[in-house]
Amino acid sequence: MDFRRIQGLLSGTTGLIRRRLRNAQVWLALRSTRQKAVILSLAAATLASFLLRRALEDIWSGHTTYIGTFFLNFSQNHLQLSRLLHVCLNVVPDVEFLVLALAGLAYLMPALISRIEGNRALRRVVTATFVVFALLTVLVNAINREEEDHTKDDLNRTIKTQTRKLDEVSSSNSQLLRYFVSNKGLSEAERRENIEKSLRNEYILSHDPIDPEILAGAQMPPEAWMNRRLHELGESWTVSDDKSRRMIPTRPRSYVTFEDIPRFTGPNPGNSEGFQFQPGNVICFNVHYRASGPNPVEVNEIATVLYLEPNTDTDTQNGMLTDFTGYIEKERKEVKLASTTMSPGDSHFVTAFEPAASPMQKVIVTQELLDNLRIGSTVTFVMAEITYRDGDVLHHERECLWLQTPASPPGIWHQCDVFNRSD
Repeated sequence: MDFRRIQGLLSGTTGLIRRRLRNAQVWLALRSTRQKAVILSLAAATLASFLLRRALEDIWSGHTTYIGTFFLNFSQNHLQLSRLLHVCLNVVPDVEFLVLALAGLAYLMPALISRIEGNRALRRVVTATFVVFALLTVLVNAINREEEDHTKDDLNRTIKTQTRKLDEVSSSNSQLLRYFVSNKGLSEAERRENIEKSLRNEYILSHDPIDPEILAGAQMPPEAWMNRRLHELGESWTVSDDKSRRMIPTRPRSYVTFEDIPRFTGPNPGNSEGFQFQPGNVICFNVHYRASGPNPVEVNEIATVLYLEPNTDTDTQNGMLTDFTGYIEKERKEVKLASTTMSPGDSHFVTAFEPAASPMQKVIVTQELLDNLRIGSTVTFVMAEITYRDGDVLHHERECLWLQTPASPPGIWHQCDVFNRSD
């Protein structure tokens, strides 16, 4: 029973298909050759469009993107013309609605339609008008999409750059915090003070929003957060609520700051600074610093190091920072320096050498080194730290700079991504 039913359904379907095909053949037989060619062409075009839809989408997207990019770049390079282009592009969508409204109202005016149909020139004008506005619509959409993508790309690059810089600052602060936690060369009061400052910086970097008082340095982070971080660092001491909310003393601050940029020490008849190195010279730079403020300051330590590195990458700079902090700790253990007092306005300098260079074996300049510095295959870094005391408060002045090509005096110096936070 079921088999006969299925067989009947198949027979009916086959008969229906045959009747439709016969009707199509009769319909085509009544058409002219020209009409047949148009119908077959439309059918072939539809089938080809369906089969090649992915390729056509890619081609369409590529061409509209190219057009949008061209006009976007053109408008950015020609400001006056870009204003006119911007006005025209804003007008197109509004006029497009007007044209569509007129096209709809045309059905209510058969006399006008008959006149257009009977006049070839009018037909061409109307067709050209709609085609032009269709193309302008495509152009406007392409430019708007490209401008939107361009804006998004700029925003993403800015966010990535800011995030990278915050990560680098956070990494540098974490290294300093570990350094102060493990440093036994400082007095306990100095060590705790620097740990608290580093934790305050960490709190600012890891919280949003930030209390303006904490951001301005007039207040420390909450007691609970400070004590939790101290416990995680393995510290046995805590801060009280009064201390965590203490205000910075109103005593006028005095400073020790680096003065100008590192200065070349190449030979010259006047035996002065600022001249290029020559083959056979010792490569080193003088780093000047000055005291300012109402009170004298006590300079406890000065450390300056010259590095010659293959690039300015962040990993390279972090490696230098690790080496520099190790160098400072080693020197602190081996050499006990006496403190010096600087009055306001006093100025001195210290010379930065390569850290591996002993007094009897310094790095000598060669022509190859000069060529490498000129083309950028070797980059000069100068890293320095001054530890000084203003009254009872310990401070640090830090600086890390690298020398841009062609590395000729006085030089174009840039700040590193690390070790430029002073207190």
